[in-house]
Amino acid sequence: MIETRDIEVIQYAIKSVYENEEIFKKCLWEKENVDGFINRHLEYINLYRENNKIISLSYNEKPYHIIFLNNYFDKEDYTSKYPTWKLTPEKDEVQYKFGGLLDNKLQHIITFDPVPASLNIKSLSKLILAANLDLPCELFYIHDENGYPKPLKQDEAKNIDLEYTIKETIVLLAPTPNRWHFQDDTGINNLFRIGGEPTWIQGPENPTCPKCGKKMKFLMQLNEGLPTIDSNFSLGFGDSGMCYIFWCDESRVSGYFYQCY
Repeated sequence: MIETRDIEVIQYAIKSVYENEEIFKKCLWEKENVDGFINRHLEYINLYRENNKIISLSYNEKPYHIIFLNNYFDKEDYTSKYPTWKLTPEKDEVQYKFGGLLDNKLQHIITFDPVPASLNIKSLSKLILAANLDLPCELFYIHDENGYPKPLKQDEAKNIDLEYTIKETIVLLAPTPNRWHFQDDTGINNLFRIGGEPTWIQGPENPTCPKCGKKMKFLMQLNEGLPTIDSNFSLGFGDSGMCYIFWCDESRVSGYFYQCY
């Protein structure tokens, strides 16, 4: 019933769980209560229940695909064979800087200048996403009023490895047709997405903002295979993995972590 993504249907399913609580207690994980069980399943479709209200964990319900220039990828050009690589960019065709280094301190991912209005980010008009992509697990960065990121933990500031530095290019954003609003991680479709629901590999893991303690919302994801400055290397985010990027608009904090096989 959750897969319908229909709020009324989901509310009915939640009511059924509480009415049959003793039955559903058999499905709980260790140290999990019924509320946790409900939220665990809601997060598979990027929803969350707070104060009896269902909220979205995405900044943009209607996702975008990132469109790369021809021949950007070093390996076989599959971008000409699958439709999600060839979606039509927005009419204004705003170009966004993608990849490269940020002041030789962080690996630059993308600069939203300006931040697309549809992303519903209110705290900044410009947002620079960059991280130490060769570090494992969860990383958090706080952004100043100009959108510039700084590691929340000083031990996350280290020398940059070119093997993990994305090859610089310009990208466009294309609105995602309804057919591909929800994508799994099978095949070689374009999984470089902004907004919508994450394409989980290991299951939902929405982080909590280390500044305000609230659930962070999904902003974008990067699939494995991005070419790097080192021409003999491409980003795998572990083993055929995915990098998920989250944002807390209240604290101006970005969060990054990987899932892989």
